[in-house]
Amino acid sequence: MARAIAFDLLNSDPPIPLILLDRDPDALSRLTKYLGKSGIESVVGDASDMSLLGELMRQAGVAIGAASYTLNLNAVRAAVVEGSHWIDLGGNSSVVQRQMELSDSALNRDVALIPDAGLAPGLVNILGKALFEMMDITEELHFRVGGLPQFPKPPLFYGLVFSAEGLANEYHEPALVPTCEEGYNYSLVSLA
Repeated sequence: MARAIAFDLLNSDPPIPLILLDRDPDALSRLTKYLGKSGIESVVGDASDMSLLGELMRQAGVAIGAASYTLNLNAVRAAVVEGSHWIDLGGNSSVVQRQMELSDSALNRDVALIPDAGLAPGLVNILGKALFEMMDITEELHFRVGGLPQFPKPPLFYGLVFSAEGLANEYHEPALVPTCEEGYNYSLVSLA
């Protein structure tokens, strides 16, 4: 996902300069080689290092988290302290709830926090709202998302397009299902 985000930002008009952080120097090297553009600063380091994260947040107007959801809460804390807007791909509802507890602090610092903005939730929410507004009468919208490849291959017959850790978490935690009446309030649906 980080590759796609970086590609889009570098190919926007005008291109947006990037600071890429990864603890794996080889992965970082492959990514910068793939992107093949100027305007990229590569930093080898651990996103759990709050000192490093704070230093990078001070340099960024917007920070995007495309790593493990386990890093998102501390990253949001750093964003609020350093005054950097934050968006992440989510992956864990408990972490998102804790991130949202920082809303007042973020508002006081004029910082926008957009957690859990990956595919679902995220893109499907935007598409759902757009579809809902296009219809005269809408009772329900159903979206199916996931890594269902056109040509499935054994053994899983599944395309792992998300982090394995995040995917395993999706099967472990209760699902959150928004309703039109509740707006942004979510109701828990247990899959266990």
